[in-house]
Amino acid sequence: NVVVALCCTAVPSLSLLAIGWNPFHILLSFKNGQPQELVALGFLLFSWTTTMYREGVKDLEDMAGDRASGLRTLPIAAGRRVAVGQALIWGLLTLILLQAAGQMEWARQKTALVIFIQAAVTAPQVWSMVLLIRSRDQMGYRKVSLVSKLVMVTGLMYLGLAAFATI
Repeated sequence: NVVVALCCTAVPSLSLLAIGWNPFHILLSFKNGQPQELVALGFLLFSWTTTMYREGVKDLEDMAGDRASGLRTLPIAAGRRVAVGQALIWGLLTLILLQAAGQMEWARQKTALVIFIQAAVTAPQVWSMVLLIRSRDQMGYRKVSLVSKLVMVTGLMYLGLAAFATI
């Protein structure tokens, strides 16, 4: 799961570094009213946490096949409760990032972006976490996985909207 998350985060990281992005100037750029670098860092962290969350859910969804193949994934080795707990931690970290993004947009007086973050990204993330807690079978975990894809897509949409709003 960590390798998948690293690969998912590496693509935007390398792209940002290739265009001269300097992660050490993040706080300075935000202080000067230019939050683009802070949004970029937030996106990288969002990419990491949502990928780790979804991969944890996929491990739960694939438990029967993994067990039949002799794989020792977290749900098989430590049990369903531990695996759900691990995924929920990544889900909570995602929620913290989303609230930080909302606070940043609120400070910039971008009310439409705050509403978008809450309605289109945060609400589905919370919904997926509730579904995860309630799920007990492969079909339930598949629903959680689909909702987590929605969170990833709407998170990408926010990135585009945030970039457009800084013009």
